[in-house]
Amino acid sequence: MDWKDRLEKRIGWIAIPGLIRYVAAANLLVFILEKLVPNYVGYLELDRVAILHGEIWRLISWIFVPQTSNYFWILFAVLWLWFLGDFLESAWGTFRSNVFFWLGIIGCTVGACIAGLGGGIFNWYLNLSILFAFATLDPDHPFYFFFVIPFKAKWLAWISLAFLVFLFVSLPLLDKLALLLSFSNYLIFLGPTLWREARHRKKTHLRRKKFLAESQPEDVTLHRCHFCGATEISAPDLDFRVSADGHEYCSKHRPSLS
Repeated sequence: MDWKDRLEKRIGWIAIPGLIRYVAAANLLVFILEKLVPNYVGYLELDRVAILHGEIWRLISWIFVPQTSNYFWILFAVLWLWFLGDFLESAWGTFRSNVFFWLGIIGCTVGACIAGLGGGIFNWYLNLSILFAFATLDPDHPFYFFFVIPFKAKWLAWISLAFLVFLFVSLPLLDKLALLLSFSNYLIFLGPTLWREARHRKKTHLRRKKFLAESQPEDVTLHRCHFCGATEISAPDLDFRVSADGHEYCSKHRPSLS
């Protein structure tokens, strides 16, 4: 029984079914409110200075801020988050998917406060951690870009990871730490599994390499004397010919023609 099982046994009752669905719906609601009341999201975004001045609701409200102001993309973003949340809940159960999501929120919030950052970058980090979890659990799940071009979940994850690595390299030290903390939920939940799989693949590769090496005969040669067993390796100065009886002999023991 790992720590997640023990935690679920103690406080599993606090899990909220469909938690990420509610967050996706709240994203749509905030989008609508922003259209009605411009600059409304400014009171919800993650802002360390504002939090230190008493606006503690920002510790949670930032997760409801949508990452787009486009009418088409907001529908896509809401449905996308809804779908990913449903998948994680069906794969892990309500409690574990809740813990994963809350760890992501805590990691992003702590990272933002340490680095003094804010804004939508942490919404992107949080949603990206959910995508990485999905792609790890079901890497070959098919999607259709613009409903036509097929691609797999792992391809989208690898592209996102490449961009994330490029961003990580260019960031200052505290921002790097904030990024890593933002993905602490993924590292805690799936890091040990990936590590075990990597070690297993390495052991399997070494065993296969050892098997192939042992199965290869060490004395593979092109020529061998039927009489004395000499080869072109053991006696490179000898000449080898096939005699009339069908066997190969070295020049010292080749049968006479008489």
